[in-house]
Amino acid sequence: MQQELRDAGIKSCVLCPARVDTALSDYVKDSIAADDMIRVEDIAESVRFLLRLSPQCVVPEIIFRRPADTDL
Repeated sequence: MQQELRDAGIKSCVLCPARVDTALSDYVKDSIAADDMIRVEDIAESVRFLLRLSPQCVVPEIIFRRPADTDL
């Protein structure tokens, strides 16, 4: 997608969060407490960061992991 849209001045970034405290993660909340999940605010802050980057900078992907999952 980066290659196809570069000439139009459009950049893209894949956000890869794991275990974010949202309704989509309700299925694991019996084994992982909501307080141990990534906060929605963490994801939102990464989007704000990406929006502030200069046109000369491309971030192809950001991977979010919980400290308990660092062995992935």
